Amino acid sequence: MVALAGTAALGLGSEFAPKLSEGALAVQPARIPSIGITASVEMQGTIERVLKEKFPDEIDLIFARTGTAEVATDPMGPNVSDTYIMLTPRERWTKAKTQAELAEAMEKELVHLPGQNFEFSQPIELRFNELISGVRSDVAVKVFGDDLESMKRKADEIAKVLSTVEGVADLKVEQTTGLPVLTMDVDRAAIGRYGLAVEDVQDIVSAAVGGAEAGQVYDGDRRFDLVVRMPEALRGDVRSLENLPIPLPERSGNDAGLARERFVPLGALARVSIEEGPNQVSREDGKRRVVVQCNVRGRDLGGFVADAQRKIDAEVKRDPGTWLAWGGQFENLIAARARLSLVVPIALLLILALLYGTFRGIKNALLIFTGVPLALTGGIGAARARPAVLDLCGGRVHRALGRRGAEWPRDDHVHREPASGRVGP
Repeated sequence: MVALAGTAALGLGSEFAPKLSEGALAVQPARIPSIGITASVEMQGTIERVLKEKFPDEIDLIFARTGTAEVATDPMGPNVSDTYIMLTPRERWTKAKTQAELAEAMEKELVHLPGQNFEFSQPIELRFNELISGVRSDVAVKVFGDDLESMKRKADEIAKVLSTVEGVADLKVEQTTGLPVLTMDVDRAAIGRYGLAVEDVQDIVSAAVGGAEAGQVYDGDRRFDLVVRMPEALRGDVRSLENLPIPLPERSGNDAGLARERFVPLGALARVSIEEGPNQVSREDGKRRVVVQCNVRGRDLGGFVADAQRKIDAEVKRDPGTWLAWGGQFENLIAARARLSLVVPIALLLILALLYGTFRGIKNALLIFTGVPLALTGGIGAARARPAVLDLCGGRVHRALGRRGAEWPRDDHVHREPASGRVGP
């Protein structure tokens, strides 16, 4: 019986911890990195309006936070919003029966909104995932290396493979590019003909775009730097920057009296353009990292990762200098398994030692000790009889209450008598 139960347990799925319904949903829309705060807020308002119109019976309150607050405890760009949806009691729902079904229904309504991707989670679950593993999703595939472009291509390949695995949801690749960057490529031959140095051009552009200190302003006992730079409308216009006058060096000697232009436009000395540059460069343990992350719905976490690892190993070719690491809740599951593989045998040996010390003989101790594995068979049988997975918390219940089907009594099956303080079934 014990061998049969052990064989049956191998076929059960595995998770780190069961998903608890918080009575709220967290939606994180991700937009292009170059978006402005005004456009991002407008798109966020559209999301909230659509959800309230489509799910009036399910949503009690909805609010969001976009970008980084003044107290930057959770820094984000203006392209990312944290949307919190407070749900009404489940008896009033008309569009879904469970919270997972409600999240899927909301995702189907939001997927038609252009320019953004969505990730669904729960407020507390999202924060704990981020604090524990550094990512907000259940599963994360971390691509490490040195070349960002090569890492991004490999991450896109991994995302394409993960999209074919059963149970994948909210799949996305970390936004490492897409931020507009002002680029100036100085023509060294041209500046040499005008007798200029690269530093001369760079200093003028730096002062015009970034600003240069021109003095100080005093206000009582306070003083402030006076910074001079071009107006905002001109700093973002490539044509205006190309017309930026660059002063030429003064002539000396016999040529000092010859007529010559004292300024030349920047466009004659350098190529000015706005190109797509890196949005962020994430690092872990001193190495560059690009993360592919997703949530798991409709199946167990351990089985999903096993299938994903098998497909990625077969279909994704590793580039020299790059390697993969798995994170998210799966990382916690592996760490818990490693700890339990050490703790459980020690605990069983201690139980056997206590039994031996009590009965003063190995025969009676072993006879009583056989109740420990036999107690687990009932819980495993119950898990196989209905759709269930083994998680870390559930495993603890199996070991402690194997005779009672590995399940705590529900609150509605317990009554209390205030007069006597007695609690009973």
